[in-house]
Amino acid sequence: MSDYLVRVAITGIVEHIAPGCWATSITFTKSIIVEQEQRNSIIGLCDMLRHMKESAYHTAVSTLTNADGFLFEFACADPTVIADWFRQAGIDWPGNEFPCIAGDSAVQISVGRYGRC
Repeated sequence: MSDYLVRVAITGIVEHIAPGCWATSITFTKSIIVEQEQRNSIIGLCDMLRHMKESAYHTAVSTLTNADGFLFEFACADPTVIADWFRQAGIDWPGNEFPCIAGDSAVQISVGRYGRC
């Protein structure tokens, strides 16, 4: 049996463009390990994200899956709504807080199996 590694990366795009059309950004990344006993919560989170409808706070961009995990990517106007998604799925996120970035953000949520050695 495996635990799950859940990783959230939130990238804020800065409006300033560097020479050569490079955009400047800042990324916040945090990972947690969710134990096998919370498997139903992981399945609930993945199902919720896969079937989520667009709202004023986020737009679903893409979902990638394989046998070992999921990767969800969103354009998000308010990344603090991510805490609500985890709460709805029954997953405790340490601190229950996510960075608040002014302007639009790109959000990646990955869920994969985390084996123990």
